[in-house]
Amino acid sequence: MDMALRRSYGKVLVKLTQQRSRFLFVRDLMGFVDRLDEDFKNRVLTRMDPGRVISLKAFLAYVASHSPSTDKVAVVSGSTSEPELLLLGEIGSIDCLNFEDNPEIFDLNKDWSGPSWERYRGTYDLVLCEQVLEHLPDPKLAIRNLASLLRDGGLLHLSVPSVNNYHGEPHYWYAGFATEALNSWLVDAGLSVVESSSWRSKKGSRMYSTSDWAPLSESGPVVFFIGGLGSLGGGDFRGVVLLVLRRLRNAFLYPFQPLFAISPTNAAVVSWAFGAKREEK
Repeated sequence: MDMALRRSYGKVLVKLTQQRSRFLFVRDLMGFVDRLDEDFKNRVLTRMDPGRVISLKAFLAYVASHSPSTDKVAVVSGSTSEPELLLLGEIGSIDCLNFEDNPEIFDLNKDWSGPSWERYRGTYDLVLCEQVLEHLPDPKLAIRNLASLLRDGGLLHLSVPSVNNYHGEPHYWYAGFATEALNSWLVDAGLSVVESSSWRSKKGSRMYSTSDWAPLSESGPVVFFIGGLGSLGGGDFRGVVLLVLRRLRNAFLYPFQPLFAISPTNAAVVSWAFGAKREEK
């Protein structure tokens, strides 16, 4: 009897610990959102997929604790509207290295070790490549190319889906990548993995596997729905109605499935990593 009681007590204690962890996670995530300016907050709550928001929170936490140099920043296959840039504060200069602008030079499917890329190699303190690798046939080569852009001590930040479905143009090659794959490719490119992680969610993995990227206000805990309504403002009646309808749609598609569950899971949704170029001695 005593053994049965101890087991029951142990199970209750585990559940309480898991519930506390979930509460703290949601509280911290909402705190991150609340600290953003109103336009950015609206974007995060009503237009951005949950995985990107969670990876942004991790990005800011790393930047705030390590204060990397941002004198020269490159965004590869992205734009100056990348949300990571808004979290960096003061930036010296930003270069957008995009295939569309110069397909001969900025094609990540090519080997960037040749003379045509000499002016870009060893140039940047921080390189961002967000949600791109799944659209490339050889992610390992792409990461080598990205690493070649770094100065000594520079940082490369990658974010990728861990599960997904057909989306984007012109190509879609992979459904996603594990954190272990990112770590292996960063090391292969001569970088040190200084941080890598993933967000895991059974509901999130079900959503993303059908290319359903419903934002936090539609798919997350009610506190994000309330925040989304507040960010829209009372004058946007159409936006409020659409948000309510989309929230109901998400609840119908995933009944009784919390985005942030109490019990842990291995169902990874998005992954991210920082790789650092070692300083030459």
